[in-house]
Amino acid sequence: MKLLKAMAIAFSIYSKIPVPQFEWKEEDMEYMMCFFPWIGGVIGLFFFGWAVLCEKFAVGNVCYALIGAAIPLMISGGFHVDGYMDTMDAFHSYQSREKKLEILKDSHIGAFAAAMNGVDAIVFTAGLGENHVIVRQRVCESLKYLGVTPDINLNEKMTRGNEGKITTENSTVDVYVIPTNEELVIARDTRSILEAMQYANL
Repeated sequence: MKLLKAMAIAFSIYSKIPVPQFEWKEEDMEYMMCFFPWIGGVIGLFFFGWAVLCEKFAVGNVCYALIGAAIPLMISGGFHVDGYMDTMDAFHSYQSREKKLEILKDSHIGAFAAAMNGVDAIVFTAGLGENHVIVRQRVCESLKYLGVTPDINLNEKMTRGNEGKITTENSTVDVYVIPTNEELVIARDTRSILEAMQYANL
């Protein structure tokens, strides 16, 4: 049951595929990340099916490309695809209109900074955070009110696996670039699930 709940949560977060709705608990999310690749697998199956149909019925290249580009948008609901993640968080949250508006008003970093009475450090990570110099620079400049003072030269050096601080010595908030290895985490979680299933004779 825990694995089914984890799968439902994963599909509920990253897709528009209808899944049963229930109250999320921390123990239900333990293996959630293991099912993220499954969503990619579903998108891949739709791509494959569309390619087969196009070949069978001689669909033109323009139509093939347009529908192909729309497939991940239709399945994911645009989440982490359209560039407006906060907006998608609200639109696809299955919450009331008032709750959706509350989510849209949350500026995340600013809200957390206020809740924690300040920030000690900020970390950029994953694909965009690790490799997009301009995005990091603009984000840091917009956070000067928190005490962030970006170092342009250090920021430009932090790409393609490099790790380190990108703020000046007099910055009251340290900002770091730290590479991730999501594939390794997912592989470890998947191994844990398989071992648990084997132990339970599932």
